[in-house]
Amino acid sequence: IHFVVQYLELQNQITEPNTLAAIGALSGRGVIERERAAALQQGFEFLSSVEAAQRLLEETSANSFPKDPSECEVPARYIGFGSGNELVERYLEETGKIRIIFNSVFGID
Repeated sequence: IHFVVQYLELQNQITEPNTLAAIGALSGRGVIERERAAALQQGFEFLSSVEAAQRLLEETSANSFPKDPSECEVPARYIGFGSGNELVERYLEETGKIRIIFNSVFGID
């Protein structure tokens, strides 16, 4: 998300202090559609909460996400999901939306 947003900011001479503000500015100027802006904002907020939970619970910098639901039970409950499976499903849904936007921005099929 950061990479896409920063790339679009540079391409369109937009400077915002944080990612969410930048997404809003890009949408406001018509650089990205509102639906895509909403998907980026939602994905950013979700992934930030997952990362924060991993950092707090594992006391480490988290740069990866386990796809095995059994490894996600504690973070899932911490964030407010009923199970690790629900968290993994949401993770895959959000990252799938983000990947589509990324591929579109960079012309990847």
